[in-house]
Amino acid sequence: MISPGLRTAFVQCPSAAHAESMTAALRATRLMGHPLVSALASQLLLDGSAQSLLAQVRSEAHERMRMARYLLAPSLLLRAEGLHAWCRVPAPWTDATLVRTAQLQGLAIAPSMQPGIASAFTEDPIDPLKLIERPTLIIGGGRDRQVARLDFVALSAASPLAKTLWLPDMNHVLVDVTDENDDLAAYNQPERALDTVLIDSVANFILANAR
Repeated sequence: MISPGLRTAFVQCPSAAHAESMTAALRATRLMGHPLVSALASQLLLDGSAQSLLAQVRSEAHERMRMARYLLAPSLLLRAEGLHAWCRVPAPWTDATLVRTAQLQGLAIAPSMQPGIASAFTEDPIDPLKLIERPTLIIGGGRDRQVARLDFVALSAASPLAKTLWLPDMNHVLVDVTDENDDLAAYNQPERALDTVLIDSVANFILANAR
């Protein structure tokens, strides 16, 4: 990812048939991206600037994660080369005590981020899922180290009418991996194709339920 501000993504599909299904699903659910932003993203790719910017982002992310591993181990949960790090927080803590303690240590947490931090302590998707009356698709990956099989089972049980799909080789970034090393590498390989069964299933689900 170069910048979330671009709000533009390019999807590499494994075949023309998958690309057609993905295109049909996107057309059924959205209108179009901003032409100027799409043109900017395309130009960055065409003149090679995207690769240069991406290298800088990855270098910064690698350095941040190196510092996180040094400062936050062994509480650090995710050891990928991303821009975020997840840590275990002692059970007695709440979102308010976390924000206050961070402030006392000189770390300011933006107000816009505080609701997200709070939700990590309080939100349980089970009860809201039970209230959804629209068609629902629940997909889980066997090599996802952030969302466990137990969570997939719990969500499936909370919505008995939902369509479920378990992909044993798919990880958290929706690509098939072979082992833990391949899983970690996948976070830094945006060129890897998404799981083909995932693409077909999501596209077919959207098209089947589009109004």
